[in-house]
Amino acid sequence: MLVVVPTLEVRKRWVLQRLDPMLTETPALASIFDAKRKRGAMNSEDVKDFPTGLLVIGGANSPASLSSMPIKYVLCDEVDRFPWEAGTEGDPLGLVRQRQSTFRHRKIVLVSTPTMKDASRIEEEFEQSDQRHYHMPCPHCADLIVYKWDQLRWTLDPATKEPKHVAYVCEHCGAEIEEHHKPWMLEQGRWIATHPGRAKRGYHLNALYAPLGLGFRWAELAREWIAVQKDPAKLKRFINTNLAQTWEDRSRDVKANGLQERAEPYGLRDV
Repeated sequence: MLVVVPTLEVRKRWVLQRLDPMLTETPALASIFDAKRKRGAMNSEDVKDFPTGLLVIGGANSPASLSSMPIKYVLCDEVDRFPWEAGTEGDPLGLVRQRQSTFRHRKIVLVSTPTMKDASRIEEEFEQSDQRHYHMPCPHCADLIVYKWDQLRWTLDPATKEPKHVAYVCEHCGAEIEEHHKPWMLEQGRWIATHPGRAKRGYHLNALYAPLGLGFRWAELAREWIAVQKDPAKLKRFINTNLAQTWEDRSRDVKANGLQERAEPYGLRDV
């Protein structure tokens, strides 16, 4: 198995902060991966062995870590942070897929927060997939809904300017859905594909779905949304990370011919 993160530097932090603690503190994994044993060739930053297999961790910026062996199963994390070329050997995703070519029943999982519109790997991959969204029944009318940011509503406290009474409005019946309904809704929900005939599976989730206690509450998201409105950089981060949407640079919409058409005669006496 191969896990690919954006760079070798990220790999070092990822193994130290996320992978090793998970392998040692999860009983089911600790019984398979002896992560506490002395580091050696088969228990290092880039390789973890387990009965009948190997877990290899590579960096998308290192061709050597992507092209050393045939791999049947691959997980690529944060693919929108991958370089478009790995050294002089081209697209790192292409190198990874080439490593899988000898396996008939291969599988690759691509995970990422999206970044820029029309320059996002994960957006391109998702658009080619069957585009699955998580549908849940409304607790009032039972019609299926997908959490959308535009349906989250709140009022502002006149004194503090803080959002209060944050609720989700069902687009079918118009009833307000309180956040305490979310655990029941998540339990009753299911993935539904927009294009069920496509072979590639794609899944999309935003921060509104985060289970209680495992992510920002709706009120916190509303508060952050209000705070980032005057800062494009922070707004971009919110849209990418919380809404799981690409950021569209509106400055690209300014066309040279359109600007020229707005030109007016201007006296040059006092310029």
